[in-house]
Amino acid sequence: NGAMATSLATQLQRLANATTATFRPSTGRHVRASFLFTTAEAERMDLNTVHGMGVNGLEELVQLNPQFSSYETTLFGEGVKDFDRTLQNKEANEKLDISLSTFL
Repeated sequence: NGAMATSLATQLQRLANATTATFRPSTGRHVRASFLFTTAEAERMDLNTVHGMGVNGLEELVQLNPQFSSYETTLFGEGVKDFDRTLQNKEANEKLDISLSTFL
């Protein structure tokens, strides 16, 4: 149980350190401006909308270069909507970094 408490404390600290966005109680999520959207625009979008935009963009890339299809499940699969990078361990984040780097 001590290890579990330590792990939970580590995850909570990581979340606290990484959270620089504005928390919106009405949606239960953090919102921040990005390269694509202002904070106000991002606030009006739900996760499914943003994910759908990404998937549509990936589909267009796959038409231009089929090699991008390998990212359909890793970076753009349904499971990524539940993935919170701030709660992941170092190894999981390094694996994600590699996948993102090869995609870009």
